[in-house]
Amino acid sequence: TSDLDSTSQFTGIFITSIKNALIHKRTEKLAFTDPLTELFNHRYFQETLSHEFTRAKRYTKPLSLMLIDIDFFKRFNDTYGHLVGDKVLRHVATVFKKSVREQIDTVARYGGEEFAVILPETSIEGASRFAERIRAAVEESRVIDEDRELSITLSIGVACTKITNCEKPSDLIEASDLALYKAKDTGRNRVTTFKESRLKNA
Repeated sequence: TSDLDSTSQFTGIFITSIKNALIHKRTEKLAFTDPLTELFNHRYFQETLSHEFTRAKRYTKPLSLMLIDIDFFKRFNDTYGHLVGDKVLRHVATVFKKSVREQIDTVARYGGEEFAVILPETSIEGASRFAERIRAAVEESRVIDEDRELSITLSIGVACTKITNCEKPSDLIEASDLALYKAKDTGRNRVTTFKESRLKNA
């Protein structure tokens, strides 16, 4: 019986440690996940970008970044209410998740109606083509709300470390943000790339 007791005791400890590991994993996931869209959150985005930036520098590989904005998102909230706005956010998040390369790219909710996609080892041309595919996929899809079909468009800014001399991760964000601003400024529903070799303040 002593063998049996020690076995059952061991099993108990083993089960407890598995439970603890699962709780830790779930807690960790919650800490890094945006609850509404189930994409990674801003904190995880910043940490991953920093890691990928260091890796890209070390191995002299390109690192591209996409910043995505839902066009006229405020209108969805103002016209149909926040529940429809939330539905729109979840809808585009699903399109992004289906589009990215699993285990390679990182798609995150950057904040509000803005999203970010980190594309390791991806040239500006590859990132632009990828951004265009996402833009077209969202434009072709519809959000169904009661008897309404809502169409959505995106503005996307793309930058790459091989084109723009980025000293730090925030430089790549700034370059993508400037491209995004230009996309919005020149009519929205488009992809714009940042083609300058350096930022104005660099």
